[in-house]
Parts: sequence; structure tokens; C-alpha cells
Amino acid sequence: MPTDIQFAIIANPRTGTNHFIDLLNSHPDISCHREVFHRDTVYLLDGTHDDLLMKRNKNPLAFLKELFASSATKACGFKIFMDHDDSVLDAVLRDPKIKKIVLYRPNLLAVHSSAQIAVAEQRWIDVIDHPVATLDKLAFVHIPKTAGLSLHAVLEEHFGKASSIRFGNQEDRARFFELSSDALKKFDYITGHLSMKELHGKEVDFPAVAVVRDPLNRLVSMLQYYRKSNLSDHQSLKFDEVKKFAAHMQKTGQYNMQCWHLGGTHKFGDAVEMIHRKCLYVAPLEYYDDFLRTISELIGTQLKSIQRNVTPKDDSIQFKDKDYSLLEPLIGDDLKLVKYIKQNYKEIKENFIKKARLFSNNEHAACKYNFGKTKTKVTFNPIEFKKRILSYKKHYKYAIDLLNETNQDYLFVTYEDYNNESFFRRVFPFLMLGQPDLVQTRMKKMNSSDILSRYENPKEVRAYLQETDSLHWAHEGFMQWP
Repeated sequence: MPTDIQFAIIANPRTGTNHFIDLLNSHPDISCHREVFHRDTVYLLDGTHDDLLMKRNKNPLAFLKELFASSATKACGFKIFMDHDDSVLDAVLRDPKIKKIVLYRPNLLAVHSSAQIAVAEQRWIDVIDHPVATLDKLAFVHIPKTAGLSLHAVLEEHFGKASSIRFGNQEDRARFFELSSDALKKFDYITGHLSMKELHGKEVDFPAVAVVRDPLNRLVSMLQYYRKSNLSDHQSLKFDEVKKFAAHMQKTGQYNMQCWHLGGTHKFGDAVEMIHRKCLYVAPLEYYDDFLRTISELIGTQLKSIQRNVTPKDDSIQFKDKDYSLLEPLIGDDLKLVKYIKQNYKEIKENFIKKARLFSNNEHAACKYNFGKTKTKVTFNPIEFKKRILSYKKHYKYAIDLLNETNQDYLFVTYEDYNNESFFRRVFPFLMLGQPDLVQTRMKKMNSSDILSRYENPKEVRAYLQETDSLHWAHEGFMQWP
């Protein structure tokens, strides 16, 4: 289904667009890509895609149309620079269906010096290339018979046994409730047959992941497991009739258990609400490979796909038509939940990535990448500076003149607006969206606000600024955000 709201950020390099896009993407209804029309790659929300370069170059406008159409969020956008595709820029500017945000950085010396430093350091963004930040904490909500032990094995290997804790059986669950919140939060990885509600009751608000499975297949696997198990707790659970198994599920409250693990109740609606409200990534078992790749990117390690505790197949267990009337009340909400997750998997995944990125900036987790102020100094050349200013102003003049000539509304935003959250929030009503509760960024300012300190020849720079009546460009404020 095509996105309802399409938008483009008209800007130039070194104007704070990555910071701006990060702020936009903290809204749950926005997916803003980066340099979709970069000359050498296709830079989408989830990183660079060299594999899409040929397809994009073959028909750029068709590619853009498809990008908008495939968005899982209400609003979808991208940024376009003066050195991208002029024909695409012209088409976008003339299309009234695409909302325009013009992003401008008035301090032209800051723009020029930032570009020089970026070239010198070959560092164009002050975070890792992939827009997903590394996570240092994770909770795994283990729903029984959903390949949970296989996932646990690789996650425990990554986080280390000393930093991991698992609550698998009833004795372990009792221990979970005995531990204090502070004791639990000392671990980096927590898992077990716990519900999201129980975790948050202990103030364990780590980003969480879970896998769901077709409810009937899960029940078959559970029956097989009970029949093959030698554990004393399972000797009374070797059911030979579905009727007895259904009665046991009803009596022990083990119905719609996938809903219970995710929402804390046996109701479909509560599980869906939890998925949208919390930082929770849920995948159907059929999407396990993509799920594992996504988690690998988030934690910064390639996780291996292994199999643990695989229940031997037992063909003697087959549900007949008469059995479904017994089972439907016990798995009806689970059936709706798994169907919902399959239909909305992409949106659930993208929302988790956004929230996980914000989590990596709060007090619970530290990003593994440290970015200090650059120590690189560059040389000021007035001829090169004038040339950059000319092309910079020409680009904006062309865009704004065309928007005015075609009588289109657009939002003009300056670099300084980022210093004030209230000013930045103007963008949401412009995009016809409500205000999000939280607006946050992972970006950090790379260069000093003292522009002259970026140069090896600051005296020459100051003299030039004085001659051109531009001394106000000698200093620029930080991109500070509450």
C-alpha cells in the first residue's frame, strides 16, 4: 500500500541532514531515507544498497515511485542534493504531491570547512555507516516450542555467560521474582519463559525480541516433546487424546500462550498493543533468517544459525476435524496474532530498529563507537570558497524560485532550528502528522563550533571574513538537543 505522505528534503552536503533525518525517524509514522540518488550507491533507511544501483539508474523516477509505494509507514521521504540527479530534482520540485522541506545552513564557512574536513578524513557521518546503533542490552521473550533454545544459544555466546541469565523452568521463574530490579539490570542479556509484562514489572525495559509460530504446529511440537521427554515433570503430560490435552491447557491457563508472553494476557489486542508500545521485535518462525540477520546488525556481530533441542517428528500426532472445535477457543487469539505479525512484519521490524536506536543513546546502554571532536585542520583557499558559495546559492535559488513559480507550499528550515526542539517540531504538522512523545537523535556534532579553529591559517580566514563583512561566520553553535 503506497504511503499517504511523500516528502523530499532539498539540501546540500554538510547542512546537518543526517541529524535532521534522525530526528524525523524518531516519529513512528515516518520513514526517511538518506541519499537515494547518490552517484555511487543507493542509501536507504537501513543502509547502503549497491545492488539497487543499476535498477535505480535505469529509471530513477520509477524507482522513487516504487520506494514510496513500498513504505510501511504513513509518511516516507528522502534527501536530494545539488550533485545528485538534476532530472529527478526537477521532477520532484514540480510534483505537488511531494511535500518539500528546504534545509539551509546560513554559515557558509561552516559548510565549506566541514566538507573539507570530511574529505580529509573520509568521514561523512559521525556514526557507523549503518543507521542502526549497536545495542549492549537485550531481552529475549522465549515462547516454548518456537526454536527458542537455538536463538538463546547464539545470544548467550555473544553476550557471554557471565553477563547472561535465563529463567527456563518453574523454579527459575520463582527465582526471577525474588531478584531485585537492580540485580536483574546488571545483566546484559535476559531470557526465559517470561512475559513482557513480567519483565516490565521488574523495570527490565531492555529492547526485546521474540519468535512466534503457527499455533497448531506449536501444539503438535509440544505434544511430541511431552511424549519424548524423560523429565519427571512431563510424565503426566503424555496425552493420547486431544480432548485430554485441551482440558489440561484450559485448566492450567496455557491457552493463547503466544499472546500471553507478548501482552501479559491471553488476548490478541493486548499483545498487539505491547508490540507497538514497547521496543519489541517479533518475527514469525518462517522469517527466522531475516530476523537473525537484523539482530546481528543491531548487536554488531554476525550470529550463527544453529539448532538446539529439536523435537523428533512424530507422525502419529495429527489433528482431525473434530479436534479443531476443542482447540479453537484455546488458540484463536494466537492464530490472529501470528497472522497479524506476518502481515505487519516489515513495520514491526522498522519500528523496533527506530526504538532500539533511541535506546542506544539513553542511560541504559552505551554505544560501542566513540566520536570525539576532530583534530584535523584544513587550509582556507578563498577561490575554492567562492566557488562553493556560488554553486551552493545557485542550487537553493533554483529550488525556491521553482517552488514559488509553481505556487507550492514548502517548509524552510535552517541549521540553527535544530537547537530548539519546539522549532523543529514544526515539521510534523507540515507533514500532516501528530506530535510524537519523543524526538531524539543519535548524531553528534563532529567539528568545533569555533570555525576558525578548523583551519591551519586562521588569520587569513579572519582577514577574508572582515573584508567581505562576514565575520559572523567565525563561530557557530553546537547542535545541542535536550
